[in-house]
Amino acid sequence: MTNWWRDVSCKLHLDYHEPHWMTGVAASFDLAEARRQARIFKEAGIGAVSYFTHDHHGFAFWPSKAGVNHPGLVNDYVGNMTTALAEEGIRRIAYFQLFTNIHIKQTHPEWLVVAPDGTNPPGAWMMYGASAVCASSPYLDEYIAPLLTELLTTYDIESFWFDGGAWMVDTLCHCNYCKEGFKRDTGLDLPASVPVRKRRHAPAAVFESRGKVDEFAIDWSISDDAGDSDPQWVAWRIWRRKQIGTFLARTIEVCKAARPDVLITDNSIGRSSTPVPAGGNGEPVRWLAPQEIGLDYLCNDALPWGGDFPVTFSAVGRNEATTGMPFDFHNIRFHKWGEWQLRDAEDMIVDSAATLAQGSSTYFADQPYPDGRIEPAVYEVIKEVNAFSRPITDQSVTTQAVPDIAVLASAPSQIFGPIGSGVNAARNTRGAVGLQGLGERTDRIDGAHLALTHSGVQFLIYDEPTLRQNLSRQKLVIVPEQCLLEEATIDALDAYVRDGGALIVTGRSGWWDQAYSNENAKRFDHILGVETLGAHPSPIHYVELSDELRELARVPVHPIMQWGAAANVRATSAEVLADLRGPLRAVWRDGIQDEDHWQHYTTLGACPPGEDIVGPAVTLNRHGKGLAIFVATDPFASHMHENRPHVQRFVQALMERAYPTAERLVSIAGLPPQVEVSVQRDEAATYVHLVGYAPLKRLGAMVHNAGVPTTTGGSVRLRHPTRPASVDEIHTGKPVDWSWTDGVLDISVPAFSTHAFLRVA
Repeated sequence: MTNWWRDVSCKLHLDYHEPHWMTGVAASFDLAEARRQARIFKEAGIGAVSYFTHDHHGFAFWPSKAGVNHPGLVNDYVGNMTTALAEEGIRRIAYFQLFTNIHIKQTHPEWLVVAPDGTNPPGAWMMYGASAVCASSPYLDEYIAPLLTELLTTYDIESFWFDGGAWMVDTLCHCNYCKEGFKRDTGLDLPASVPVRKRRHAPAAVFESRGKVDEFAIDWSISDDAGDSDPQWVAWRIWRRKQIGTFLARTIEVCKAARPDVLITDNSIGRSSTPVPAGGNGEPVRWLAPQEIGLDYLCNDALPWGGDFPVTFSAVGRNEATTGMPFDFHNIRFHKWGEWQLRDAEDMIVDSAATLAQGSSTYFADQPYPDGRIEPAVYEVIKEVNAFSRPITDQSVTTQAVPDIAVLASAPSQIFGPIGSGVNAARNTRGAVGLQGLGERTDRIDGAHLALTHSGVQFLIYDEPTLRQNLSRQKLVIVPEQCLLEEATIDALDAYVRDGGALIVTGRSGWWDQAYSNENAKRFDHILGVETLGAHPSPIHYVELSDELRELARVPVHPIMQWGAAANVRATSAEVLADLRGPLRAVWRDGIQDEDHWQHYTTLGACPPGEDIVGPAVTLNRHGKGLAIFVATDPFASHMHENRPHVQRFVQALMERAYPTAERLVSIAGLPPQVEVSVQRDEAATYVHLVGYAPLKRLGAMVHNAGVPTTTGGSVRLRHPTRPASVDEIHTGKPVDWSWTDGVLDISVPAFSTHAFLRVA
């Protein structure tokens, strides 16, 4: 079978969820209108289109005999679109929502998710209850499979883009299918409820200066324990997430039986935040690499409620580039899903540059009107963006990202274990540190991504099995408080360092195994040259750097505050590079250092550095031919939210000590920290991407780029074993100034704003 996905340089997604009360659905979308739209797509440079066949409401957009048609459907949306696209030589991708349905309750209420309180919750973004379908039910075989077969035997569909699978199955369900299946496979009853992080009631004495208890701040904890370590809950989550692999295998089987060459993907499979396990039920748990799941390509929609798209595309792209699979992201024309706004071309060009720099093509997303019409202005913007991206796409998607620095994103660490980010009494007395919503386990990886991006280095983000296969290609491995790790990974890292590799480990990495059991905080001790004694009780700490490390970090003689837990270690063979200072002693009531005796020092929970050095903050150990640095705190999660320059430079100093700039694959000089670098290679050349950002100032999550300034005077230093024949900038086709000495290439970067694309041949 030929996988054509990577060959299509520009794709389009048409989002078309229509509520049951909408009339005139596809009323304007007869075959003539479909052909007109297909010509517009072709003129905009679009080579493949994903269009709706089955939406979040569970309605079919063709005259289905196997399913339930949208009650307001006027024309055969699927048939007309398929015909028109085929006539223009455009690839056909069927969007299909799997596990939400507002009408199945009328015929099969027993298939619905049942909450522990006996109610049927809504699915996806539905405003209607009783619309989430359980993956344990016969829904897939008895309802979805006939629909898929009908589609593939009726229409010339070349790919399926499934939605609502990877991110819909986690809901705790008490339906009979789950009760029986979970008991059969694990011998356990279902958890009675979702775990709740333990909190305590604030004693009135803490607030007595106010004359009353502050009702805003009565429940809190200094611990980031999520309360999710109960074996029953862990078994449930593993069992439930294992169903992702089961239903994907079944949908792939059904689709390939009807059309063997059809390509399959599922939205967000491949992201480190949506892992899929194998094993369990008495067998060892193993978390699958995306390339093991059986999909033909990976594809991700944008952030559902908006966000910093190019940063997200970079973070996920640096992970999915390690799989060897084609991958894409939706570059949406609106502010966020479910809207009809139109972003500026420059904003979308920055998104496109960010995806191309990681080896992905451009995949636009639009939303037609209910009657099926599209807005011509959208495709004028797409033309402008495509004029930027299309000439360089082929050279981006056919290259491979070059390993140099690896960040380990352990799959189970994204869904189990301590929440991180200093989730405790400090900063927000209702729970999370800093802003509302902090405390995601993925913050550690996102923070490491930001820190390394701002450092101008080449790095990739690996899952455990993929990293183990590629360890020999890495010069530095960073483990940003990945609390759950396989023993095979720690053994591989041990051998890697002994053979001369460099390693940075932070926080409570490896304290649990991949099944969130067998707690053992000492699994890294022999590599790190420390003895782990446990965790410090405080939710806030201060790092005091040695003179050497402080000079590397370019920070004043001032302790660096770190929110969150810290490991309590004793150096054995390791050298101490920084001390860990605890908070003021007086913050502990009666001098007792535990949960019940912590007192807020300020409204936001911070307190000044105390009198006591409580242990090492940073250590360096020579292990075999290599070295391992340990940081007792985790600087990455809080950096993700606060983006403090001192923490950024602290991380840079750690990397400099482990893997000096002069030895790295690539480094940049004279360029602002907003410029991101990535390196790719094919048989003919090495390519360096430089992506510029200029986010508009605003409060809130959604970020737009505008007025990206022209950058001049920068340089790229690239390790290249042989003297190149030429160096040019691909957008302009012009040669650039360069020099080469002893395997090091110095390139003068020409003036650019959004993207410079350097080719070394």
